[in-house]
Amino acid sequence: MRRLTALALLLLMAAVPAARAHGDVGVLELTLAEAGGGQTVRYEVLLTYANDGDPASGAEVVARVDGGESVTMDDGGGGRYAATVTFPAPGEHTVTFTSTEPAATLEHREVVAAPTTTTEAPATGGTFDDQLLPELEEEEPGPWWLLVVMGAFAAAMIVVAVAYFRGRKPPAR
Repeated sequence: MRRLTALALLLLMAAVPAARAHGDVGVLELTLAEAGGGQTVRYEVLLTYANDGDPASGAEVVARVDGGESVTMDDGGGGRYAATVTFPAPGEHTVTFTSTEPAATLEHREVVAAPTTTTEAPATGGTFDDQLLPELEEEEPGPWWLLVVMGAFAAAMIVVAVAYFRGRKPPAR
């Protein structure tokens, strides 16, 4: 009985860290491509982990036009990244968004129109959150299976404790 209980405990302990791991692969999704003044476009992307869909914050995400110079995107939290990209000339371009940890790549075709002769009013100031990203919805609770694993772990610990104390002999007098 003790061996079976100990084996169950070891298997459960090995499964808990694996259940919390996000993995090394991500998914990038373009959430906004908004033309600005001149030859600029404001981009927002969402980076999530491929294995569980959780947002990947704290990553380095870059945007690169036609394989040229890269622009580091600002981390807005919740897996959202944003940057304004200036295109070298009007026409059709390929914008490549890349993250290294987790690894993800997304290509987007952008057609940039020639600048118009009218003048535009300058953009008003504001913070990153209120000007560039929509309000983030309240996050849903974590996966239900994690609660099941934690409950099973607690139950296994109780079984191990009961088995240990039942099999223990009282001290000799």
